Amino acid sequence: MDAQETQFYNAVLVTAFLIGAILLTFVIVMYRQHKKVKEFFLSKIDAEIKTLENERQRVSSDLHDDLGPILTSIKFRVSSMDLQEGPDKDEMIKALYLLDKGIGQVRTISKNLFPDTLLRKGLVEALNEFLAELRKPEQLTLTLAKTEVPNLSNEKTLHCFRVLQEVIHNTFKHSQAKNFTITLTHNEKSFLIETWDDGIGFEWDQNKPQQGLGMRNLLSRMDILKGQVFLETELKKGTHYLFTIPLNS
Repeated sequence: MDAQETQFYNAVLVTAFLIGAILLTFVIVMYRQHKKVKEFFLSKIDAEIKTLENERQRVSSDLHDDLGPILTSIKFRVSSMDLQEGPDKDEMIKALYLLDKGIGQVRTISKNLFPDTLLRKGLVEALNEFLAELRKPEQLTLTLAKTEVPNLSNEKTLHCFRVLQEVIHNTFKHSQAKNFTITLTHNEKSFLIETWDDGIGFEWDQNKPQQGLGMRNLLSRMDILKGQVFLETELKKGTHYLFTIPLNS
């Protein structure tokens, strides 16, 4: 190899090195930019969800602490009226029935907005309470099979509860299932939530944007938890969810 060829060869090497360095720099910059954008959107979603949950908690507290006692007081005053048998007495009985129904609805709405059992007694008790209100044997058999729950922050506990609420609501509304099972387990690194149903399943493509608001909220909560969602479903073959949530995030 003469001097001219060596010089040309060295120039090619230098050019290749410079192009490689530029490409590597571009990839690193794009990766960092993508990471910043993702972190920005996650922080924005997190703030929106926190605002929503705080508002839910406020409205739930107002219903439970303010409206509930007012309705109970009205019921007490109406029931203490000494009326003779007749149309007025019949109207009073109807009014008491409606007040009982209204008080029950206020309690149910308050719990659905923000289950105080979740913070007082934890995820398992809140789920048991939620499932007890939903259980209708003629529609769907709900089973909480395993309940091994690690120590979780209140924020993580709330996200996990909302994720399960969404799955359960979707199962009731769309799956036509006869049986639905939840298991809660954990290992040293992750909290694992699994659900199964024997319903009709649905078409799922994880590469396509999710159109349903509930599913988008579910995936947003899992992003905040830095967790992963594994979904197995097929038409007429049921649905299986697995949520893995890191314990050290």
